Amino acid sequence: MEHTQRLKKLAQQWVYENQLLLRRYRGEWIAYNGEIGIVAHGKDASKVMQEAEASGLWHVIKYLNPITYSGLRRIASIHFRPLHLDVWEPNVIIDIKIAERSRQIEMLVDSGADISTISLSVGEELGLKLFDNEVVDLAAGVNGTVEYVLRNVIITLEGQTFTAPVAWILNPNCPDLLLGREVIFDYFDIEFRQKDKEIVFKKRDDAPF
Repeated sequence: MEHTQRLKKLAQQWVYENQLLLRRYRGEWIAYNGEIGIVAHGKDASKVMQEAEASGLWHVIKYLNPITYSGLRRIASIHFRPLHLDVWEPNVIIDIKIAERSRQIEMLVDSGADISTISLSVGEELGLKLFDNEVVDLAAGVNGTVEYVLRNVIITLEGQTFTAPVAWILNPNCPDLLLGREVIFDYFDIEFRQKDKEIVFKKRDDAPF
């Protein structure tokens, strides 16, 4: 576990130190690690995941939002010009598992999101399917509404494994991966240390694990 935590810290440090490089790939999915950098990249999340998996290298999946990595700061769906050129977002790397498929993905910790979200392509790669006659719900955002369905997934965060609901977003134009409040904020007290560029997750005593 300590080895994995070290790899995750190296990976996030690499992202922070290579922002200019990452701007070349904005609007794409990347698989990366902190030792060699980008393992695979492209517009198709499924292909990037498969290529990275075939490499045999430890890696993290990340979407490079074209707004964020063109020099604008993102707050939910609203974009502002940043005061500084560096890009630090409150992201965390988690393990997500659905049935027998699992991936390590980077998610934005978003206290404004009622529930965690995964994109259409990531859900499909993990084996999610829309059932016949399934009721599709709508979520409201700054830019309108998106369709989603709820799914339960197994998440490993800071060495703790638990089941949590996620909204599988059915709109292909919504690629963001968000770690929202439902369950996550109940199980952990979360401290944002922006000056130190880190997030601290402290498991609550009443968490069921």
